[in-house]
Amino acid sequence: MRKFMIQCKAELKRTIRNRRFLISSVLLPLAFYLFFTSTFGDQQVGGTTFSAYYMISMAVFGVMGGAVQTLSVRYAQERAQGWMKTLRITPVSHTQYILAKMFAQMVLSAIIIAVIFLAGLLVKHVDLSIQVWIESALWIWVGSLPFMALGILLGLVSGKASVQVISSGVYLILAMVGGLWMPIESFSKSMRSVSEWTPTYRFAHVVWNMIEGKSVHVQDIIVLLVYLALFIIVSTMISKRQEAVNA
Repeated sequence: MRKFMIQCKAELKRTIRNRRFLISSVLLPLAFYLFFTSTFGDQQVGGTTFSAYYMISMAVFGVMGGAVQTLSVRYAQERAQGWMKTLRITPVSHTQYILAKMFAQMVLSAIIIAVIFLAGLLVKHVDLSIQVWIESALWIWVGSLPFMALGILLGLVSGKASVQVISSGVYLILAMVGGLWMPIESFSKSMRSVSEWTPTYRFAHVVWNMIEGKSVHVQDIIVLLVYLALFIIVSTMISKRQEAVNA
């Protein structure tokens, strides 16, 4: 346990020192939130205000970005540098190594959520009950797990030179198609049907329902669990194949 916590601490320090993480996962969503809520005002979106709706969208956007981009880039770079082979002669197992990265990312996700939520509360005066604030934050925090698994998967299949481009492309496409930049009600019927089956939409839809006072759809959670299982299974298969080749 002590070795695992040391690894977690090291991963956390390395990520916090990464300027790319600070810009793409914290400052960019915050800037988008402040800009678009100032541009479009506090009009109604569904059963809530645009400030509340877009606060959730940008919190999900930031957390997803940290999970997909940061994890994939670090994992691909360390894999290229031979860290996987080095792990074999250390007390830290490959599973502990991955879990340490995910633990560090969970801590950073909490920071992202806090920054965006504080902007909503203090700057845009979003009015939600304490229960909804807490439930929304907890869901965004825990619901990011499938995207961490996706980040690891992208780090496995991408090279050191291409991982940044691939992860950024996946991240931005998922955000756009999943309705984080604009409500899917503005999409065409065919585009909306695609959007509703993306992990991004299902992730955010749970919290959009929370702030609108609606019940959580079980289907949203099931779809996310299926994506989580799929990413883990594919990553495991690829990892084992790579280990067999490098053995």
